[in-house]
Amino acid sequence: MHSMMTYASLIMWLLPLQGVGMRSQNMRLAEGDSLRGNKYFVILAIYPIGSTLLGPGKHAFSHSEVLWCEAGSFPASRADLLREMIAKDLGAEERPYTKIPTDWWKDQPWAKGITCDVLTFGKKGDAAHNVSCSGVKTRSVPFADHVRGKKSGMEKYIYGISDFSLEAARTDMCRCGTDWTRNSYSLFTHNCNTFSASVMKCALGLSDQQPLGWSSMSPSKCCDDSTSWLFAPT
Repeated sequence: MHSMMTYASLIMWLLPLQGVGMRSQNMRLAEGDSLRGNKYFVILAIYPIGSTLLGPGKHAFSHSEVLWCEAGSFPASRADLLREMIAKDLGAEERPYTKIPTDWWKDQPWAKGITCDVLTFGKKGDAAHNVSCSGVKTRSVPFADHVRGKKSGMEKYIYGISDFSLEAARTDMCRCGTDWTRNSYSLFTHNCNTFSASVMKCALGLSDQQPLGWSSMSPSKCCDDSTSWLFAPT
């Protein structure tokens, strides 16, 4: 009887780890002939900000944000093309991301009817500067969108497809909300690009590499490095 109770206790202790392992497996970009879920296309949107110190058309800094676009809202042929990009470029060729051709989505009528949810990080906001996760912002935008206020020149890169929602990713990142307060923001060392890379790696299990050059010099910051093994490739 005692051995049965011990065995049952062991099973109950392992169940939470089994669930985390399943989440990790579901979150990882699968290699070979399988893909990573079916619900959301995960996209990094970037656009230039700051002065043109590097010459005409070249900006010193770039802003980034992570987009969740529901795969089922895309016309079948458009969704199939994105899946092919994931399978070929991210799967077979093992790239961390691949650029979505701008003229394929920018101001396209079919893309205007698709809404994507945005997760990003910045210094501005309504919450107090030192409130947990006060620098993290969400909103919804059309997939065809290519401007933010006066900023234009947006590019979009697909990183994968996932069942993990924006709300779940935000909750995961905000477990360490003091890392993402408005006060913690730094233009050079802890900015929107740091946050985007951290979301991709820590919450989604995707690559934290970015096509941003010196706008993305700081490493991604996971909530608890002691659990980083959960998302390590097998």
